[in-house]
Amino acid sequence: MKKIIKSAALGSAVNLGGSYFISSIASVSYAAFLARNNVGLKDIYLSFYSKEYTAFALIVGALFDMAGGYAAAKFNNERHILAGLLSALPCLFIGLFSLLNPLPNEVPIWFIVTSWIIVIPGGMLGGYAAKRWT
Repeated sequence: MKKIIKSAALGSAVNLGGSYFISSIASVSYAAFLARNNVGLKDIYLSFYSKEYTAFALIVGALFDMAGGYAAAKFNNERHILAGLLSALPCLFIGLFSLLNPLPNEVPIWFIVTSWIIVIPGGMLGGYAAKRWT
């Protein structure tokens, strides 16, 4: 039982760490590109909540859901799909807390709901891929 918890923690670290790392690099690069093209600060801020950018963030998140599930399952060597599922649970809770935040939130509700729908199957798909390619 301890091994599956450790593998889920590893998968969560891959998932969350990779998502935040790539999103941070993409955000800074995108903002620098827009600033270089004389886009105002307010417009740069609003562009991070556009449909295109949130769709990009959703795709990055889904890919790292699968990568986290894959890493958790590879580390576990048994019960691959369960390890992938457990690795995605912290992302689900972070999404819940972001929705319950009392501060104003500019993130569209479709992004949050879609994230909730794909996070668990994404982790399980990564676990299945690790099982299949072992």
